[in-house]
Amino acid sequence: MFREIPGLPMETIAGVLEAESRSQPMEKDKMSGKRSPFRRNQNRFILQERDRQILIALYQFRFLTNEQLLSLFNFGCLTRINVRLRKLFDNQYVSRRFLNNPCGQARILHFPGPEAGDIIAQQLKIDSLAVRKRRGRILKQKDSSLNRYLLINKFRLALVLAFKTQLQTKCEHWRVQKEVPLKLENNFYPDAYFKYSCQDENFNVFLEIDHPFKNKEQFQEKVEKYLRYGMEGGFEKQFGFRFFRVLVITANQNRLKHLLKIIEGTTDKMFWLTTWEMISPEKILTAIWVRPEREGLFSLLEAK
Repeated sequence: MFREIPGLPMETIAGVLEAESRSQPMEKDKMSGKRSPFRRNQNRFILQERDRQILIALYQFRFLTNEQLLSLFNFGCLTRINVRLRKLFDNQYVSRRFLNNPCGQARILHFPGPEAGDIIAQQLKIDSLAVRKRRGRILKQKDSSLNRYLLINKFRLALVLAFKTQLQTKCEHWRVQKEVPLKLENNFYPDAYFKYSCQDENFNVFLEIDHPFKNKEQFQEKVEKYLRYGMEGGFEKQFGFRFFRVLVITANQNRLKHLLKIIEGTTDKMFWLTTWEMISPEKILTAIWVRPEREGLFSLLEAK
């Protein structure tokens, strides 16, 4: 976790860098001659409507990479969106975190900057205090949880882009992790909760990102909690609906078969499974989902 220091560039222990200073002189890396991606520079510009939409997307998704933002907004190429993000960063509308990747190139994650709060609140017609509180939670997010957030966002991004191509469909009420405690004697948490509709059908969904190191007993316990939550009326009492789906996304087919066997030992209800290779805007709504005790593959647009 880290704390903002007004007027000073910020460096954190875990490789998270955030420069919040308002008007630092333009600096270049002494070795490469390039500007530091975490040093704000004088870079005047006029805020456009598309910039406001970028800020809203960052607020809703919490963290987005350059490539993810490119898929959401029609900039044409990565260079153009990089230039725009640089201007938004230099003017404190966007902030950045650095995510180390031991197996590959490190990534820059973008999230709402200190000057974005009032704009986001005005656009979404919400209290600016709520925006600032969420930004505060983002600043305190530990490095160890960032990869999980990026996986949640990968799923959400594929879903959002898929729904753009579907008539009479929409996705709403997206909440993640601690924002949606599911109430049993001890609360438990999904990775995300959302609702979507297709024509006259409404679907309530919990998302579970499978962790490869989660053992059989841990996964079995989560399955049983969801089953109790549905069968004992906890979901209906908390959300006002009787039925929900639990989408489980895992690494590969072998792991999927293993999880499916665990689920089938407990229930044939509510669980839908697929692998990450199937999560794309083109595939996510199609028949890629496996269900316990059912033959074949299923689409999320199916009513039953």
